Amino acid sequence: MDTATRRLLKIGVLAGSFLVAACQTAKLTDLKPGERPNIQSTEAGLWLQADRMEQRVQRQGNLIRDPELHRYLHGIICRLSAEHCPQIRVYIVERAGFNASMTPNGMMIVQSGLMLRTQNEAQLAYVLGHEMAHYIRRHTLQRWQTVKESAGFMMIVGLALGASGFGSASPVVNAAVVGGIFANNRENEREADRLGLEMLAKAGYAPDQASKVWSNLIAEKDAMAENDSGRSFFATHPDEGERKEKLTQLAAALPPAKSKPTVNKKPFIKAIDRHKSRWLEKELRLGKFDRTTVLLDLLKKESGANGSLHYFQGELFRKRNDEGDVENAIKAYKLALTFDDAPAKTHRALGLIYRAQGNKPDAKSALADYLRLRPQAEDKAMIRHYLETMK
Repeated sequence: MDTATRRLLKIGVLAGSFLVAACQTAKLTDLKPGERPNIQSTEAGLWLQADRMEQRVQRQGNLIRDPELHRYLHGIICRLSAEHCPQIRVYIVERAGFNASMTPNGMMIVQSGLMLRTQNEAQLAYVLGHEMAHYIRRHTLQRWQTVKESAGFMMIVGLALGASGFGSASPVVNAAVVGGIFANNRENEREADRLGLEMLAKAGYAPDQASKVWSNLIAEKDAMAENDSGRSFFATHPDEGERKEKLTQLAAALPPAKSKPTVNKKPFIKAIDRHKSRWLEKELRLGKFDRTTVLLDLLKKESGANGSLHYFQGELFRKRNDEGDVENAIKAYKLALTFDDAPAKTHRALGLIYRAQGNKPDAKSALADYLRLRPQAEDKAMIRHYLETMK
């Protein structure tokens, strides 16, 4: 073994020991209700940054400012943890895709796309409880400590490599550190799953609903293209199949509930129903048609077929515009109109397709129906112009 190889092996041992230290930070105590960090601590600095972020969030144009929906979500949070709920502020953001997050200072952000993908209050409560677990276990501070220690590790390894004649730290070493941080993140996710599930069961919700959230997300992920940005959500989380299985096992191992666990489907539907159409439009604007198809199938299965969902199915076909999609869109719109809750814009969508096809009689009929149902529609001048040109 030559001298250079021996040096490299020694550096490898050094790197390994620092990497273990960097990714195994000391376990922190849980955040107590009402607790604030010492003003001179690192944690206080994280809270300050989170406070500034919260001020920006409060000014965002895509916030859903629905007091009733906010009361509903905050009620779930208080049911999960009456002790911590006074310190938690929830912000609902109108954004496609499944996500929620929580900062160290008690700010919780919930995306509208998440609520579209949960089927009842128990499933939503599991996700909220999971985020609260990150907050209570102070996972942001843990991750910050890992990053800080990993940065120190990189500096030491870089000096060692330079002194040994190998130049700066290699991409392999960088990858090892990043991998260690991600592994730490994944362990945080597992811990949040466990604590979130315990909170769910203690609050009287059906714990088997937690794994069902992941069943739905797995189906959506399987439909995603390899370059779909939505895959980034899964990158720093445990394997979703493993996660579903573990949650199933944990739920089965919980002691029997004293009373029948609830899923609370009706209150959940009532809380989000008036927003669903707008949220679905957001999803369609992403142009991720494969995963939106999975979402629509889930909603149809859970809510039953209705005019609104068939309208959005037609919109998906129209926007995707693959071979045969125009005909499929027409079929979906027509099916939507067999239901009493079909949106008035279904007539407009049909009329515009017929107009593009040169089918003036059906175009005029559909567009006239649209104006009859929506006489004050924002696009009424344009629709009237189209009707005039088809006389």
